[in-house]
Amino acid sequence: MAGADLLAVRDLRVRYAGAPRPALAGLDIDVAAGECVALVGPSGCGKSTLCRTILDLLPDGARWSGSIRWEGRELAADRRFWHGLRGRGVGLVLQDHRHSLDPVRRVGAQVAEVLRRHRRDVRRRDLPAAVAALLGEVRLPDPERLMRRYPHQLSGGQRQRVCLAAALAAQPRLLLADEPTTALDLIVQQEIVDLLADLVRRRRLGLLLVTHDRELVPLIADRIVEVASGAGESVARGAEPPSRGDPAAPVCLAGRGLAVAVRDGARWRPIVHPIDLTLRTGWALGLAGESGAGKTTLARALAGWLPLASGSLSVAGAATEPAAAGRRAVQLVSQDPAAALDPRQPALAAVVEAARAAGDAPAAARERALALFAEVDLDVELARRRPHALSGGQRQRVQLARALAARPRVLVADEPASSLDSARRDRLLELLRRAQRQHGLALLLISHDLALLERWCDEVAVLLDGHLVELFRPGLVDGPRHPFATDLAAAAPANLARRATGGPLLPIRPATDPRSTAGGCPYAHRCRLVQPACRAALPPLRESAPGHHLRCPEVDRQAR
Repeated sequence: MAGADLLAVRDLRVRYAGAPRPALAGLDIDVAAGECVALVGPSGCGKSTLCRTILDLLPDGARWSGSIRWEGRELAADRRFWHGLRGRGVGLVLQDHRHSLDPVRRVGAQVAEVLRRHRRDVRRRDLPAAVAALLGEVRLPDPERLMRRYPHQLSGGQRQRVCLAAALAAQPRLLLADEPTTALDLIVQQEIVDLLADLVRRRRLGLLLVTHDRELVPLIADRIVEVASGAGESVARGAEPPSRGDPAAPVCLAGRGLAVAVRDGARWRPIVHPIDLTLRTGWALGLAGESGAGKTTLARALAGWLPLASGSLSVAGAATEPAAAGRRAVQLVSQDPAAALDPRQPALAAVVEAARAAGDAPAAARERALALFAEVDLDVELARRRPHALSGGQRQRVQLARALAARPRVLVADEPASSLDSARRDRLLELLRRAQRQHGLALLLISHDLALLERWCDEVAVLLDGHLVELFRPGLVDGPRHPFATDLAAAAPANLARRATGGPLLPIRPATDPRSTAGGCPYAHRCRLVQPACRAALPPLRESAPGHHLRCPEVDRQAR
């Protein structure tokens, strides 16, 4: 049972400087100790604004009115009280994990800083063990090694879990979790939801869960508060997915034996093991996998941001070069547009700059930028706004327009819709496919959501621990068959909500296991079909049926 209210918000209204409409217009919400309240609404409706207002973290020029009470005490009456409230009173986990972590400090030092500031009971010599315990609590593998890394050496999902560990370090009584599962694959998303539910029960922690994903809510929430759109952005439901691409279309991108490694201390650590990729003009290839599988690393290597450890890559028949002109052929649309866009640069200026870099004269570059604004459904009134004054969907469309301004041959979209509600997600994917067809591009679409990729892509590849374990064509075969891929599909929130019975939703299995046999199948320690041969050697990728390549002989054997 929930206890007395920790937080009570009444008639909260927030308006940003220069905004024509309020970000929040009269919101009421209560959160008690030991309960989870889900704040649900579409992207841009003001959910994140509520979290920042509660902690007095609104940007300069923003104004709010109404009542915010902490344990019955009116916070607006004593602004100094907020300084003591942040941390041990209220912890905050933001969805923009890139901005939450210091890029020049190791993640262990950042979690330790929270412990030093708020936990006088933890002695300095015990800090490393306490940090490792927190990282382990949020299901991060090998925490002793991970705490020595910098944020850029982690996947998006790993960075987000570090932010959760830092928020928990101060032992807050109320946790504001702003889209905490946005960047996580479905299996890890389930683990985090189960972890948050356990924290609410075990610590009697109050939890305000901010989410646009209504399918997550039945798994954890005691109560739901609906928020209508405060930003006033109208969104039409996207059209049906496009028809399948032509498998005989010209090859636009060909990669052979592509491998990527990163420096880890004194040695190079492989992230992506040799794989072959082929993208055709007008063709969309989906890339699925769990957090840390190497999807973003591969995307950066294709775009020329990271060097290849081995293999060859050609675009439109020409080998790519490290020069800027060669890199423009492959444009990356990042999962984090707030980090990808210059915070000081107006939206239209970012698109004009890309057009100028592609060779357009100043007047032609502006004209092309305005045309691309219209193409990606951005109102011209947004042209002078900076990224912080745009919604997540608007920032993502600015990033898409900027990528198209460079006149690429290939678009690589890395989780482009992970932070959007379903309506805006479908709309953005429709824009991507429409731009792909209009400009004659190949598209690599990266997502944790296998069902989404099957719906929108011509071919789907599944990556596990840097290895390509399955490649299939939706419509030609009946979905994925590799044990990891089927587990990933089964972990979708809609499936879990139907099966939830009050305990752990599925057995919690670590993403990596140092005890697993080197050189074997990376899923052997989690697989329900594991055989001794799976631990001894990595199975080859074989064509098990027309249009279906699989790295699991046991699945093939059972099918026969």
